[in-house]
Amino acid sequence: MKHFFAIIALFMTINAFAFVHETPITVAGLPETAFQGMTADNFTSMSAADAAKVVGRDLTLREKVSLKAAQKAVKKSSSKEPDDMKLITIILAFVLSPVAVYLHQGDFTRDFWINLALYIFCLWIGGVIHALYIINKK
Repeated sequence: MKHFFAIIALFMTINAFAFVHETPITVAGLPETAFQGMTADNFTSMSAADAAKVVGRDLTLREKVSLKAAQKAVKKSSSKEPDDMKLITIILAFVLSPVAVYLHQGDFTRDFWINLALYIFCLWIGGVIHALYIINKK
């Protein structure tokens, strides 16, 4: 059973890499052209029933599991921040740490408000340390 999950994990990684680089992907025996031209958002939000419509037949249990695993891998790989953007946010963390946290998180999250309080009350250095932690924790 361990080997089965290891093979699926390896297959997911290969498929996620292929999907991000816009080459056709396969999901456990489904045709390579089934998901061609599909964006990452469309692929990750697709249900098993939607995939069955795309393929033109009902999916087996193995294909459904592989589909979900590939969707998870694509979602994880597409949510990674590019290295140049990460470098910019790290540099910005030393100047305006709340802005760096906002850019990294993409919204006014709890971490943003914590960072803003640290930036104001700890005289800059608390916000910088917290921002560097937030940027590098994932």
